[in-house]
Amino acid sequence: MIKGKGISLSPKQIEGVKEMVDLTGYTLDEICGKSRVRRVAFARHAVMAFLRTEFKLSLKKVGGLFNVNHSLVLYSIEKVNDYLDNPDDYAPRLVKTLKEMRKAARRANR
Repeated sequence: MIKGKGISLSPKQIEGVKEMVDLTGYTLDEICGKSRVRRVAFARHAVMAFLRTEFKLSLKKVGGLFNVNHSLVLYSIEKVNDYLDNPDDYAPRLVKTLKEMRKAARRANR
């Protein structure tokens, strides 16, 4: 499970993360791992971005959950926003998955 030093998520947020991860087609271990395979890394970026933007976790907390620094979290947010703001430039399936992930994050954060 996603756990950082002294950082925890509410049960509802954990369910939201699980739902987002399920939408990627990867396992939680793959998402939380260090794989640099493009698709896995992008799925990780998406989960980090939505933890920050939808769950309102600090950059430090999100970075702590994935054992990365805050600048990678910022990069993740920029990358995901670019995909969502310019959907015609990217694969429709990818944009659809990102929108579904954002909905899952929003449901979990109510």
